[in-house]
Amino acid sequence: GNHYYVENVLEELDTAGEWFYDASAHKLYLQPNTTGIAPRTLVAPILNTLIRISDGAANITVDGFELTETRATFLDRYEVPSGGDWS
Repeated sequence: GNHYYVENVLEELDTAGEWFYDASAHKLYLQPNTTGIAPRTLVAPILNTLIRISDGAANITVDGFELTETRATFLDRYEVPSGGDWS
């Protein structure tokens, strides 16, 4: 069947891990995940990409540090690829 996603609606905040941000009040409402150990740090990522390597780049090494916490992009709109010879 069809799947629907609703984001950033305070009235729907009812499950662990969900959140609502009231931009006008600069207030974050969070329904915490209470299983296991409570987190000590709250991270609110805003970047889609941590490292972008452009055309023409060569001989690049990324080493010695950890990259974490990019923004979820699964609900972003993407261009539908051409069917090409398979359409």
